[in-house]
Formats: sequence, structure tokens, C-alpha cells
Amino acid sequence: MISQNTSLDAWLGCDYTYSMLKELSVGFNVRTLIDPKIRGFNRCIIELIRALRRIAPENKIHLFSDRLLADSHLASLGGCFVHASKLKPHLLWEQLALPYECSLHALDIFHAPINVGIPRWLPSSTRRVVTLHDMFGFQSVRRANKLDRSAVSFWISWNCIKAADAIITVSEYSKRQILAEYPAWQNKVFVIHNGIHSGFSPGSPDPNVVQKYQLQAPYVLYVGGFELRKNVAVLAQAFAALKPSVCRDHCLAMVGDGSNVPQSVVQAFSGLSDVHWLGFVSDAELISLYKGATCVVVPSLGEGFGLPLLEAMACGCPVLSSNAGSLPEIGGQAVAYFEPYDATHLTSLLERLIREPQWARSLRSAGIEQARNFSWENTAKHTLALYHQIAGNRAINSI
Repeated sequence: MISQNTSLDAWLGCDYTYSMLKELSVGFNVRTLIDPKIRGFNRCIIELIRALRRIAPENKIHLFSDRLLADSHLASLGGCFVHASKLKPHLLWEQLALPYECSLHALDIFHAPINVGIPRWLPSSTRRVVTLHDMFGFQSVRRANKLDRSAVSFWISWNCIKAADAIITVSEYSKRQILAEYPAWQNKVFVIHNGIHSGFSPGSPDPNVVQKYQLQAPYVLYVGGFELRKNVAVLAQAFAALKPSVCRDHCLAMVGDGSNVPQSVVQAFSGLSDVHWLGFVSDAELISLYKGATCVVVPSLGEGFGLPLLEAMACGCPVLSSNAGSLPEIGGQAVAYFEPYDATHLTSLLERLIREPQWARSLRSAGIEQARNFSWENTAKHTLALYHQIAGNRAINSI
């Protein structure tokens, strides 16, 4: 059983050396990397594995999927062993073929890094780790209260999570969510924050990106999904209420998958003329968009972490965010907050940001400083410490 204290820093100090520990063989379920797009989960998987390779290159990392991974992801994950199956459907692969594949490689750790994807049965010598980013998906399936494919997948996944030796979650907020429903898990839930790639840094925007997307700066930026939980209708209401004398030529730039936008969101934006729907963009384009924006708005009703908020701060972009979920935990004192349903307050914050350049500069500086608290190396360091802890390697030396 893992220690009652779920702070890895408390066990191990702030810096670790692994030179006296045995090499680990770690398997990951990476089936989402069949999609070449860098979505939130995919970004977290790729950055964690790359950081693990940097800090402990002697360990063996095995990547398992039921289909071939996207070439672009394979290129960024050199040095890993890749195992792609053809068994369908994916739940059959996950619960039957995957355990067999794992048994062939004498894994010390099997890690499912995206809420689901952990087999119920694995060799007794393999410890199970799952990263449960938040509870929103499980809660929505449970609220639907109907027996369909999603419900069956949910119950299979949830029973597998119950069998995990350790559960990583990405914020104290998400930990509270989990323990509110499953207090018996107190001893196996660990908070390890996500990191930020060094490419997200301050600087000047690329004018070619503004030209490509036909943006006429200045613009207010949104990055994320459009499901109802993201609450983007409040952004539309707030933007529509801006005084023309203040906002001048500001437009809205919306980055994210617009292929399945709820009708209520479509209606909320229907009366606005200065909205640019950019769809998915590359990392380089996203970084440039952050650098050139007047601000980023994060209006969500709840997040397990809030990666766009962290990315924007790292790029020196002022952030206006709702005070829901984990967002205040990640943004700290570097972000201006509003109640998620208070469009009037958001409007006033936008107007103040536009009217007061000095305030905007202070948010930029504070955001850059706050973002320095997060790195994928630190995420990997704590994750690796947890691997060794549950694998029985307790002789970890503090530097």
C-alpha cells in the first residue's frame, strides 16, 4: 500500500537521483495517438513520454495501440518500442489482447494516461497506473442513465480504474472530485500537474500566421472545445456587449474543432460579425496566435487542469478566466477571474484590459512568472518517482 501522504515531494524531496535503482520497463496505452492532431490528451501523452526518456533514458518504454500510430507522433517518440495490433473493436483489444502483449515484455508498470484504457487483468508483477484527468466524462455518462455502448465502456473502464495500484490526477481540484465520490481511494490518488513545452514562450508573433487566417489585429483569442461545459456562449455575450468606443476593431479568434458545435453555441454567435473560426492549428501557429492576442479568454464551467490557460501565460498573453474548477489553481494570482455565468463582469474585464495597457502588461509579466512553476521535466520526475514507489524501489536518494 502506498504511503498515506499523497505528496511525492513530501516522500522524496524536490530533486531525485535514480542511479541506484533498477531499470524499469514501462508500458503505455497510446491508442489516441492514431490521430495526428495535437489535442489536449495527445499533447500530455507525448510530452510526458519524451520527458521520461530525457530524465531516465535507461528505462524501456513500450507503446501499445490497436492501430498504427500517426507518423508525426512516431517521429517525436524515438527510442520507444511500438506494438500495434489489428484486433477490433478496441475494448476487445484492450481487455484481451493487450494483457497478453504486456505479458510478453515483462512490464514493471502499465500506465493508461488518458482516463481510460487500463486492462482489468495483467501479470501480477505489473503495477497499474492510470491518469484520471477529471471526472467530467464519467459523470456525464452516469447522468445519462441509459444502457448503450458508452455506458458499457464506462463501466468496464471504471472497474479497471478501481483495480489500479495508483491514480494520478492533474490538479488538487480533480483530486477532490475523485475523493468526494470514492473516499476509500485516499491512499492511491496522487496530484502531479501537467507541464508546458519550452516552445511556448514570449516573443513576437509571426505575421504570416495573422495573414494566413485573415486576422486583423487586435483580436481576443479562445482555444479549446465547444461542448457546453466550455461555456463559450458567455464569451459571445460578453464580446457583443463591448462598447464600440472601447473595442474599436477587435475581433474574436476561435481555435478548436468546430465540426460538432452544439446548436445553442451556434445561436449565441449568430449575431456577431467579427468572429474568425480557425479550426485546428499547428503548434507553431498556436504559439504565434497566443503572442499576438490582446488576451485569451477561458470561460469554462470546469476544467481538470486548463492547458490553454497555462500555454497563454507562458507566451506572455494576458488571461481572463472563469474561477471554476482547477483554473484558479493553475493561474494563481496571474489571471483575472470572473464568475463563469457573469458575462457582464467579463465584458468589464475586457474593456479594462483594452483601456489600461499597464494592467495588461502586469498580467503578461505575472503570467510568464506563474508558468515557470510548470515543466514536463518536473511532471516526469514525479511520475517516475511514483513508478519506483509502487514497483517497490523505495531507495530513492534526495539530492
